[in-house]
Amino acid sequence: MAWQHTKKNKKKQQEKLFKRVMKKIFGKTLPLVMILLLLLGLLGSLAYAQFEPFRDFVDGLGIFTTKAPTVSYIDPEGNEMAVHFLDVGQGDATLFQTNAGAVLVDCSESEYADYILEYLDSLGIEELEYFIITHPDSDHMGSAPAILKGIKVNNFVMNGQVKGTKFFENTLDVIEEKKINAITAGPGDVFTVGALQLSILGPQPYLVDSEEWNEASLIIHATYGHRAILLTGDAESKGEADLVENYGSIIKCDIFSAGHHGSSTSNSMELLEKADPDIVIISCGENNKHGHPHAEAVENFNAIGAEQLLTYKEGTIVFVTDGESLERK
Repeated sequence: MAWQHTKKNKKKQQEKLFKRVMKKIFGKTLPLVMILLLLLGLLGSLAYAQFEPFRDFVDGLGIFTTKAPTVSYIDPEGNEMAVHFLDVGQGDATLFQTNAGAVLVDCSESEYADYILEYLDSLGIEELEYFIITHPDSDHMGSAPAILKGIKVNNFVMNGQVKGTKFFENTLDVIEEKKINAITAGPGDVFTVGALQLSILGPQPYLVDSEEWNEASLIIHATYGHRAILLTGDAESKGEADLVENYGSIIKCDIFSAGHHGSSTSNSMELLEKADPDIVIISCGENNKHGHPHAEAVENFNAIGAEQLLTYKEGTIVFVTDGESLERK
């Protein structure tokens, strides 16, 4: 019928007109819009990389990031602790993780800051109750400024020595800027996070007053229920002798983090016989210039029958305990 043809023709005309209008508008302006969006994207990326307040604002929105699922080593409803010996080359970094809070001991060289922060993020750890530095050498403290900037830290712990290095000065600047509680620790101090207890057993004051950076390392005996881990930093003959003399009866442990990355100047038989660990973790880099672990230290570990795990061979090493059992993950 005539009216149906008229209706169809009218509809076709409207569709053609619409297409012409859209082509006229977007045919000219679309390239400009795309260029503008590209410029805005580049400017936004630059601002995100260079300006921390802007980065914090964007991260706070949480709409541009896709957060990977967190790794679960401990039961979120249980009473477990995981200890992580991170693979950080020729350095040290040990993480204690509990549902009550987390503690990081040392953080290796500056180039490992991103890895450590990403590792903490992968575990769902958003803050550190304690961040402990055994001594101010770069292979134990180099990443400290970036770690302090990258995650909330409630308490920062050191041995009291002051070292005139850039990373040390930068660390102090960040602590002041963020108003982090700074603690100078020594023998007799105990830091508690839930059922985790970190007892400081060294160094003695005369070592702190010296410039023997390794010997003045904080010595930490960490206990969780009936399980224990001993960390001696880079303490050598003097620090180990003091430890055996003053605390030899209480330093037995399940896991010993090899002194000074498995150096022959540490890991004495006197200490190992008192500590009597089942497992020794040796944190060192492959083919490192120091030759760690030294043959003398390995012989001592063999003599006490301890299993030896090297981070450069094993990667990051994780053990979980409920205070009774101890299981490698």
